[in-house]
Amino acid sequence: MIATTGYLLSALVWLVMIAVLGALLFVIVRAAVLSALRRHAAETATTSHTSD
Repeated sequence: MIATTGYLLSALVWLVMIAVLGALLFVIVRAAVLSALRRHAAETATTSHTSD
């Protein structure tokens, strides 16, 4: 019973670590994408569209 509890605890620790790393990666990627979109919007707003 003790060995089973140890395996379950180890698996739980791994799952929590994976969840935390996934959340951190999501936040970093989301920030990078939003920054790129914001930069693109700023460039588009300052560029004149009179190339017709």
